[in-house]
Amino acid sequence: MSIDTEHPISGTLAVQGMEWFDSVNGNSYCSVRVHWEDELIAVAPFQYGYGDFYEQAASEELTDWFESMGIDSVYSNGMTRPLWQIAQDAGFRLDTHIATGRGRREVEAWGKNMIEILTEGEDNEQEHRN
Repeated sequence: MSIDTEHPISGTLAVQGMEWFDSVNGNSYCSVRVHWEDELIAVAPFQYGYGDFYEQAASEELTDWFESMGIDSVYSNGMTRPLWQIAQDAGFRLDTHIATGRGRREVEAWGKNMIEILTEGEDNEQEHRN
């Protein structure tokens, strides 16, 4: 573990998921957005998963970010560690929430690629300038 327990990382990691249940086929799908403090740092795209899978999807999306913070988020076998465990070891606050019963389009839009989100923001700024 490469976490400096003398100087824990302070801040809040907010994991916000959305879930759609496909009642025709009986499957659940989710997408996730992750914020550090108020900054969007990761997006997990629309994918199959139910229950707290959204937390696992977030953990997988955050491996590079955790590494940049000096936090080991992957077990020696290559599996990602649970977010609650990473937060506890690193000393930051973890807030998780999933909104269930959402529509497919809403969940797909929530999980848009981060580049698409940033590009849309730049396009909107460009339009307001013109």
